Amino acid sequence: MSKRTKKLRSQVDDSFVSGGHQIVRARQYTRKTPEWVNSEIKIRALLLRVFPKLHTEPRQRERAARWGRIIQLYFRTGYTHTQVAHEMRLTADQVRSTIRAIRRAAAGQRADGSGPRRGKRGRPKGKTNAPQS
Repeated sequence: MSKRTKKLRSQVDDSFVSGGHQIVRARQYTRKTPEWVNSEIKIRALLLRVFPKLHTEPRQRERAARWGRIIQLYFRTGYTHTQVAHEMRLTADQVRSTIRAIRRAAAGQRADGSGPRRGKRGRPKGKTNAPQS
């Protein structure tokens, strides 16, 4: 070995091994998980309430699948929103806003935050006076 290599190796090896490199456990993030997350039935009811045409419209099916995957990774597995975004190949903002929408829908509000969920919207149907046979 040359003098230069010996000098470089002694400086790099000594400072790297004895200095700042150490093996640590992965961080664990604790958060309160809502109790509805632990029930498959409640998750299914939430998804059907938010996406009523889930079985017939492909767009709603796709969005419900995304919500289900985020519920699994974020709420049940304990991933951070950044880890979920990396896993699902989404942006962190997309995941964060979806989590916000999921929490709103679970609380009985509209997913877009425009107020509480009500029954059917629109004008009520009038009574028909047709004779019944």
